[in-house]
Amino acid sequence: MRNDRADIETGRDQMSERIDDAIDTLPTELATIIRLSFFDGYTQAEIAQSSGCCQKTISNRIRVALAMLRKELND
Repeated sequence: MRNDRADIETGRDQMSERIDDAIDTLPTELATIIRLSFFDGYTQAEIAQSSGCCQKTISNRIRVALAMLRKELND
């Protein structure tokens, strides 16, 4: 049981590292939006307000960034 838990934690750490590395491949603006949205808990409205963009722009950038991340992680 102990080894199973350690294996799960190791796998989780490796996946987190892969995700961080994939985010680092994004253009800076997209990486920032992804981190603010998914890791720092900001809403799209909050990101839009602080960046001076409209919420639709932030939504589109998240969509583009997620597509890029899926491609990066599946390669």
